[in-house]
Amino acid sequence: MPTKALTTRQAVTCETARTKRCRCRCGGLLHGAGRFGTGDEARELADDDAHHAGPTADDRLRRAIHAAADKIEVDQPALWDREGNET
Repeated sequence: MPTKALTTRQAVTCETARTKRCRCRCGGLLHGAGRFGTGDEARELADDDAHHAGPTADDRLRRAIHAAADKIEVDQPALWDREGNET
């Protein structure tokens, strides 16, 4: 599996051959292959694929927030009025 992170933009640019030369980790083997056209499809590729795009920073942050939220125990949620005062 390639160790260097590949952005979805780099994967889509290479797959759709938007540039004349490959500048990603596939080394030109998959340049212009046209297997997909969006970043979501790049993340769905197998982990060992050269154009597999790992999770974005937003995805990692979302997972961290969900993990932290699972640890919070609340008996009753607080309610606020429109001015932000707790009721």
